[in-house]
Amino acid sequence: FYPYIIFYILVTETVFIFVSNFDTHDSSQPTSHWFQQRLSAFLAIIFGLWFLISIQSMPGLEYTSVRNWLSSFYNALILFFLIIVISYHSNLGIKVIIEDYIHHSLLKNIAIICNSVFHFICAVFSSLIVLKIFLEF
Repeated sequence: FYPYIIFYILVTETVFIFVSNFDTHDSSQPTSHWFQQRLSAFLAIIFGLWFLISIQSMPGLEYTSVRNWLSSFYNALILFFLIIVISYHSNLGIKVIIEDYIHHSLLKNIAIICNSVFHFICAVFSSLIVLKIFLEF
């Protein structure tokens, strides 16, 4: 029951982050975007290093050893954070590219919304896969 509550809270917070990023005219808060991009990059580096060290410390990369590693609550939770941070960081970066290189207003807004929806779907499906593997043990 406890993992379900934590997962529910994390998913609702993730939905809030991605939905609040639907603002297609982000030029009014450039320092906020800059700070979010740097913070998400820092967190991605920290969680990515943890992931690499964790993978290297496993006895082997067989299917059963990876499932056993992922059955740990803390490994699944930190992997969930890694998925969310990387998805959010990628969403912010591609949004900047879209804003810089697409000049037609309607196409720019559609591309930003499609970008946010795509990253949200990827983050949710990846998180659900981690949760499914975690709950199988």
